[in-house]
Amino acid sequence: MIEWVMFFAMGFLSAALRSLPCIAAVHRRAVRLTRREREATIPSDAELKTSRELLRADFAVSMRRLEMRVERLTAEKAMLMSDLSRKCSAVTRMKMELAEKLATIFALEARAKTVADALDARETDLALKTWLLGAAEHALADRQSTPVPEAVNSQSVEPAASRLQFALANKRRRIRRANGGMKTDAQIASGPQVRARADA
Repeated sequence: MIEWVMFFAMGFLSAALRSLPCIAAVHRRAVRLTRREREATIPSDAELKTSRELLRADFAVSMRRLEMRVERLTAEKAMLMSDLSRKCSAVTRMKMELAEKLATIFALEARAKTVADALDARETDLALKTWLLGAAEHALADRQSTPVPEAVNSQSVEPAASRLQFALANKRRRIRRANGGMKTDAQIASGPQVRARADA
């Protein structure tokens, strides 16, 4: 039994010794296959250079797109600034025109007030002169209606009446000139009515 075990052990050792060269060849074969697989997975220099060139081209394209976008935004900004400047100039011009128009309106209002005051003063003066004229006409009518004594000579009364009528006519002309021709003879002739209302 021991002999058989010894024979078996010796056969196994001799087989192991004989298989050592085969194991080395198998190991070299495995190393060689592993190296080929590693080299197949690792890119070559040409592939690395091509990939670098592609990356550079992509970067250049993206940078060019970014530059074009920046240029477009800059042009839009310049256009907007120009439009804003033009609108600001228009607003400033409109403000100046508005200030000039307001100044003109204030001047016209002041002038209208002055003219209205002057017109009121002239109307008051006209009413007063009209009343005086009516009073003078009334006095002249009373004087003409008063019978003249026989001792008074008619030739001495007529010149005085003529002078009084001439003076009244001159006074009427002066009133027309003073009021700029705004009152007519019919308004001046309404003096007795004005005087009558004033007496009332």
